[in-house]
Amino acid sequence: MAVLELTNISKHFGAIQVVNDVSLSIEPGQVVGL
Repeated sequence: MAVLELTNISKHFGAIQVVNDVSLSIEPGQVVGL
């Protein structure tokens, strides 16, 4: 069971799209760096 789950994330800075349709699932004890 995931402790954090993100689905279909997008990010824009003005007219520039920097992230499109990203999904992420973090399990207990897992270390993640972005």
